[in-house]
Amino acid sequence: MTWEQEMAIQAEELAKDLAEERAKKLAKDMAKDMAKDIAKNMVQDMAKNIAQEAIAKNSTLTAKKLIEMNLSIENIAKATGLSTKQVLDLKKESEIFQKA
Repeated sequence: MTWEQEMAIQAEELAKDLAEERAKKLAKDMAKDMAKDIAKNMVQDMAKNIAQEAIAKNSTLTAKKLIEMNLSIENIAKATGLSTKQVLDLKKESEIFQKA
């Protein structure tokens, strides 16, 4: 085997090793970025859900107060963003509670 052939073989082996190292690093970096994106999306979803729950709870509490003030079901629904069915259910619930 000539010196040039030996150098070519060594260069090819070195290139393979470097390619493997770079591929591993790239895969590791991609996995890290994906994990960060997933975590960020999870936190955003959780914050959104918590905010929606707080809004719904606030709307329900407001509707209950408006029911006590004897406002119409339609006006309570408009004021709170709840459906008329939801307001009616709250009204029935409060009537049952008052009877107990």
